[in-house]
Amino acid sequence: MEYSKVNYTSTPPLTIESGERRVNWSGRWKAGWYLRMNPIARNFYDYLVDQCYGSEIDGDDTLDYFNMISFQDEKKHLTEEIVFQRLNEKRHTITKLPNGKWWLEDFWVIQTDVTELKSVTKGKHSPMRKACYRNGVHPLLVRGIKTIEKDVTEFVDFECDTSSTNNNSISNKTYKGKDNIKTFDDILNDKD
Repeated sequence: MEYSKVNYTSTPPLTIESGERRVNWSGRWKAGWYLRMNPIARNFYDYLVDQCYGSEIDGDDTLDYFNMISFQDEKKHLTEEIVFQRLNEKRHTITKLPNGKWWLEDFWVIQTDVTELKSVTKGKHSPMRKACYRNGVHPLLVRGIKTIEKDVTEFVDFECDTSSTNNNSISNKTYKGKDNIKTFDDILNDKD
């Protein structure tokens, strides 16, 4: 077998812009819930981790793009219903927020082992704070965040009850905006 002759010394390094780098969890290849996932769903999950910014995803655009680059036949395109069914089949991995955005539940713990959300403006803290604030999600409801540094002031109008039986997901949690308090399930089901 003959290999193509590539001049490796003249191959330039990849040009990767700031913000295009993502940490991924190599241990997923040993996790039963991940391995039992449908292969297309697994590929889409990895794509979501790559596209995610502070746990929040613009689901419709991301799904449309994934379908376009993955399937020539539109009959094979994934739908939002199929995505949520398959990604949440073995483990709760994704939630649809009331504003239509998708929330990747494990994004914080994939990106870092830090359990305190800090007020720093660089690294993973700032995007997570912004995503939480934009979407009305209190940081203590995010998987992996256990404390908030006292200098983080964006959430003074938010209160939350993390005593729910499901401590590892923003689903089934209570959060409070300025004037209302609801469980996340109530919000998803449009209950008053």
